[in-house]
Amino acid sequence: MNYLILIPLLPLLAFALIAPLTKLWKRRSAFIATIAIISSSVFSLLLFFEAVKKGGPIKDQDGSFWTANHHPVSFNWSLPNWLPLGGGDSIDLSFSADGFALMMLLVVTLVSVCVHIYSFGYMDYAGKYYQHEEKNLPRYYGYLSIFTAAMLIMVLANNLILAFIGWELMGLASYLLIGFWFDKESAAVAAKKAFLTTKVGDLSLFLGVLTLYGATGTFNIPKILEFASTHDTNGIIGVAALLIFGGAMGKSAQFFLHVWLPDAMEGPTPASSLIHAATMVAAGVYLIARLHPIYSGDMASSVVSHIGAFTALFAASIAIARWDIKRVLAYSTISQLGFMVAGLGTGSVAAGIFHLFTHAFFKALLFQAAGSVIHGVHTNDMREMGNLKKYMPKTFMVFLIGTLALSGIPPFSGFFSKDEILLTAYYYGEHGNGWLPYVMLSIAAFFTAFYMFRVVYLTFFGKYRGHGHPHESPSVMTGPMIFLASMCLIPSFVGVPGKHGSWAALFIDPHPHHGLNLQVALTSTILAIFAILLAKKMFLSKSNMPKIELGFFEEKNPVLWRALSKRLYVDEVLQWSFVKPGAYLAEQIAWFDKNIIDGFVNRVAGFGNKMSSASAFIDKYIIDGIVNLFGSLTKAGHKFVKMYQTGFISGYLFMILIMLALILLTQGYWVS
Repeated sequence: MNYLILIPLLPLLAFALIAPLTKLWKRRSAFIATIAIISSSVFSLLLFFEAVKKGGPIKDQDGSFWTANHHPVSFNWSLPNWLPLGGGDSIDLSFSADGFALMMLLVVTLVSVCVHIYSFGYMDYAGKYYQHEEKNLPRYYGYLSIFTAAMLIMVLANNLILAFIGWELMGLASYLLIGFWFDKESAAVAAKKAFLTTKVGDLSLFLGVLTLYGATGTFNIPKILEFASTHDTNGIIGVAALLIFGGAMGKSAQFFLHVWLPDAMEGPTPASSLIHAATMVAAGVYLIARLHPIYSGDMASSVVSHIGAFTALFAASIAIARWDIKRVLAYSTISQLGFMVAGLGTGSVAAGIFHLFTHAFFKALLFQAAGSVIHGVHTNDMREMGNLKKYMPKTFMVFLIGTLALSGIPPFSGFFSKDEILLTAYYYGEHGNGWLPYVMLSIAAFFTAFYMFRVVYLTFFGKYRGHGHPHESPSVMTGPMIFLASMCLIPSFVGVPGKHGSWAALFIDPHPHHGLNLQVALTSTILAIFAILLAKKMFLSKSNMPKIELGFFEEKNPVLWRALSKRLYVDEVLQWSFVKPGAYLAEQIAWFDKNIIDGFVNRVAGFGNKMSSASAFIDKYIIDGIVNLFGSLTKAGHKFVKMYQTGFISGYLFMILIMLALILLTQGYWVS
């Protein structure tokens, strides 16, 4: 037993302990789940510091630049022959953690700790708001525990079967959390939508895993990567890579399987924070990064980079027209996931994973700050907010820090990680692979700063347009937010580019990386600052209005505004392209089954019933009749003979004489 197995085991045990004792322990379930995830985070930090101590990147002799002259450290734990496959083969229950797996462990455990603590204050309020009181706490913390455990299993899995188990457990847990308030129809519908949409991707992932196994003969990830390094990844390996990317499109909400994520806002806000920051949506990005060598082919890398960049731009454009503060952040998450996927597609594991790392903290912060706002004003609609910096100063400060990080403003962490992706996309285009990803990502970066400061100005500045009495959240909620706000700055110290790339990049991937490119960095920063100034000009004055009804360009271009408000009609297109045809096909199959298949079966059954009736008639009246006739004759003969069975010898002698007389009388007949 070592730290590695304890990290996913502890939240799993917390779930196992909470489930049977729900009615007994009530609020203590929050304590059990929180202690478990804090312990997992401590073990993750111990492993991380041990890895840094034993083999982290070191500095040049002059101490000016980080170098790649280090020995990557990997931690392993295994239970052999866990799942026999037949023919002598088996799958081990095997966990391993290298550089970027350790960074993922930090992301999952630290963000989850903040969510667990924050949830106690939020769910206490939300429980009273939805008339559930504290009875929902055990169920909620049980779901959080299994959700976190599933993500940790997936991160540490050393084979694709174990990773797939964690992947599917996350799908189940997300379904339960999104539909947590299942008595609300919108929550129940959103949970089903998320579950079924991601199942489309899961089928693609499963086919990809089987294709990889068919090509390589193993589910073991290191062996698969070794095989990919010596074979053409544009062949069957490339096909498997695209199928696995289909799974990542579902979990990490890439176009067109992104439609479930905005509706996932129906779940509790802390759960949304966990889903959007550290667990489910990060799983697809992490899986692509883990299997990155199979994406080295031109076909797979081009598909991944272009879909990621398009998703980033597409979602950012829709976020501009959202009024619901949580849905703005939801589309922001989709956009940032597009950045990560594009970074991986353009060739850099370090860029994608480092942005995943920084994004997890500032997006968790933004969701928790949004939850704090909702807690204070009892609405999600920004048109009913305003001037909240006066009533909620702590929430305002942390939300502003998270917004600056997301917008890519230096020295916040988002600047360094997003710049790494833009730099990778820039060199991807410079090497003849096309400039489209870089252009789309740059425009998306501009939109990001614009729509986030639209939220800031409409929510925290101007006049208060709501009807309640805003108030600051309790310390149990603001405390985790302050910690997450600090994490918007701390990663910046390891993200500053050096000669061979940043320390974070080298820790994730020991190969040398691009250094600082002033052209790319200045371009992204200038675009972000211009977007902030534009948002200030358009929305600061608007926030002083007593009532906001129209969007900022709804009067000038109602068609475009309506399209953005309708999420560019993607849901409608999917409804008419897949859902309605699927429902129609299901109805026709049901009709065919009922009227043709069941009709034939029912006719055969009817004929069988008639044959059975005829057989019963013959059996009862013919067969049984003959048998009963012989029985009756035998019985009648018995009665006749019985009359002469008197028991007197004289009577018997008399009968003998009569019989002899008859014989003598008939003797002549017989002789003749």
